[in-house]
Amino acid sequence: MRTTLALDDELLAEAEFYTGIREKSALVREASQGIDRARGRASAGASRRQRTRSRGDSATPDEARVILVDTSVWVEHLRSASAILGALLDDGGVLGHPFVLGELALRQSAAA
Repeated sequence: MRTTLALDDELLAEAEFYTGIREKSALVREASQGIDRARGRASAGASRRQRTRSRGDSATPDEARVILVDTSVWVEHLRSASAILGALLDDGGVLGHPFVLGELALRQSAAA
């Protein structure tokens, strides 16, 4: 299916830099596949939590949710130790995308 997308030039340049992928359609495919992989990890984590809870309390739909945390949220957490994100991390309710990890690593090395 052909689709026209309006993409941020700066964001595209960052994605190209981090991935080495120069073709826009390949970048979009990679991002889509990354989301699918993150969903798979979230489902696997939810399945593990469900199996653990099946021995005791049953999980509600809200407890099976996992949050994908963006770079700006991580930066703020690293600066001021967000209690909410800290609790989510302790509970295993947070995912991070490899692009976000790359951004954080590059920001940290640039600051050093």
